[in-house]
Amino acid sequence: MEEVTADLTKELQIVADHIGNDWKRLLRYLSLKDNDLDVVDHDYKADGLIEKAYQGLRKWKQQEGNEATMQKLLAALKTIGRRDVIEKLPAGRPPDIAAGPSVPSHVPYDLTERTVPKQPMSEDIPHSKKRKRLPGFLKTLWKSV
Repeated sequence: MEEVTADLTKELQIVADHIGNDWKRLLRYLSLKDNDLDVVDHDYKADGLIEKAYQGLRKWKQQEGNEATMQKLLAALKTIGRRDVIEKLPAGRPPDIAAGPSVPSHVPYDLTERTVPKQPMSEDIPHSKKRKRLPGFLKTLWKSV
């Protein structure tokens, strides 16, 4: 898995590339003042939306210093409903399959099938009661067999 850069430069660029028209909303959740947003909007008007978003994120990073963290950025993206952008970030991606299964260790996991095997029904439950525990559509299938 890719590492998060210490100064967040790469991550800020990824967010800027994908945030689109939500850039101001994101920066408000990151506590940038409307005056700062207006300055960025004006200063980078000719450079386009992506550059405005990137410069706004840089402004946030400058103002916050060490308090500008990946966790805060991810939380703000989640708050504004931009999980699609979170998934583009190295810190927002699910771990690779090579990193191991994400199921509890007590559950057998078959990496070739990528499925968790079915657990057998308890043998101490009588056959007639097993059928009653099935959902409606499965009861219909059970009767047809």
